[in-house]
Amino acid sequence: APPAEAGSPGKSSSYIQPELISDLELGNKVLSDYRAVILCGVGSIQPAIADQLAKFVQQGGTILLFMGDAVTAENYNATLLPRKLLPGPLTKRVTTAGDQRAYLFDFQPHGNLHPFLSIFRGAEKPGLDTAQVFTYWQVDVPKDAKVERVLNYLPGEPASAGGSSSPDPAITVHDLGNGRVVFVSTTANADWTSLPAKPAYVALMHELLAGSVSSGDAWMNLTIGDELKIPATMRMTAAPILKDPNQAQIALEQPNGISAVNYHSGPLAQPGLYTLETGERTIPIVVNVPSDEADVRAVDSTVIRKALGDIDVDFEGDRLPPPVAAEESGNDFGWSFMSIVLGLIAMECFLAMRFGHYRK
Repeated sequence: APPAEAGSPGKSSSYIQPELISDLELGNKVLSDYRAVILCGVGSIQPAIADQLAKFVQQGGTILLFMGDAVTAENYNATLLPRKLLPGPLTKRVTTAGDQRAYLFDFQPHGNLHPFLSIFRGAEKPGLDTAQVFTYWQVDVPKDAKVERVLNYLPGEPASAGGSSSPDPAITVHDLGNGRVVFVSTTANADWTSLPAKPAYVALMHELLAGSVSSGDAWMNLTIGDELKIPATMRMTAAPILKDPNQAQIALEQPNGISAVNYHSGPLAQPGLYTLETGERTIPIVVNVPSDEADVRAVDSTVIRKALGDIDVDFEGDRLPPPVAAEESGNDFGWSFMSIVLGLIAMECFLAMRFGHYRK
């Protein structure tokens, strides 16, 4: 949240309200009061704190992890990795040496960008393509892990340092419960990278947060086949009652053991507006059709044929074929009948005016 004007640190036009604390204060914070927790170069994390962070993410929170000089791979791999707060184990700290050039991101403004970076599509000189990284932590992302790569390093540079043929990830994101974990392999300040000095830095941080922070009502907007999962933080004065668009009641079950949800339903198969009664209030629940079924964009015949399994099919346009049009051209008696009807109406009007009045 940079100041709106120079010399006025208390005034900002940002929609983010950060609260800066030390890692020693983290254990005394009620994490459910916040949308995101950002760890910037925190050296070591105790297991109890890691448990709190994992629960916070599972209940819908977001964690952003930045690396730094104090970070130790042994501690992070022992506390964060088992709780799935890392995309993979930290393996090696890579640093440029001597005349070795710095590492660059593989950002291409006209290429295939991650949704977090869509705001930079077509941007001229945002700085993401020229930002230099002098040190970063190499992370080994398992091949079967559901981890999205937001940015990688350019192939052949960091990859050669680690002996791998694939580029190292610079920024990743993955789901954990109802929340998300964003991992940045370098520092949040200028200790290891020139990125904070680039024009795109603040916008990039905002997009990482906007793309990963839950709005708080995502559980109320579902798609056909999803289950309704009532968050554990939802206050209820009675057992919840879920009704479908036809006001038929749907069974809700409580999960076994400790969970991030209070109640959950089975897969919801009917689209429409559902209602959830929690005792004091009634909450609307929307179940939508899948986005691919609601896509009304026109497609060409090639796409249609492929969707039908590449079957042999002939496509006709919006006009009759020439032979049929020629046969039908002489069979249009509409104007003839219309002329006769108009003539009869005119005659009737004349007769009514001529003989339809009483005269003395």
